[in-house]
Amino acid sequence: MLARAADKGVYERLVAEDVVYFLEQEKQEYDLLIAADLFTYLADLEPLFCAAFQRTAPGGFFVFSTEHGEQENWQVRRTGRFAHQPEYVTEVAQRHGWQVVTFEEADMRREEDAWVLGDLFVLSRFD
Repeated sequence: MLARAADKGVYERLVAEDVVYFLEQEKQEYDLLIAADLFTYLADLEPLFCAAFQRTAPGGFFVFSTEHGEQENWQVRRTGRFAHQPEYVTEVAQRHGWQVVTFEEADMRREEDAWVLGDLFVLSRFD
């Protein structure tokens, strides 16, 4: 995927690293973090929300998608991907200083003959 992204010639920097480790080691602050289809590979969101908050400039945004979870906190689907209950996402985000700007359910992608229900979040760091 990184090679294909590099071929486009539009990215200033591409990094292959664990997202939490990268954010913990990074020194730069960002105005906008976008995580599309990342949360499906994470169970506990505490480390990511903490690291992302520390790398986001005051007034910055964190935009991401999750697969919609029905069970408490998070669950592993038969596909091996993680789904997160929206209330869990909101609680963890707020615990780490984020404010929920908006949240909505959305069809994320097709899996076999059905849509996978997901959630779209926009968080902001207002200090």
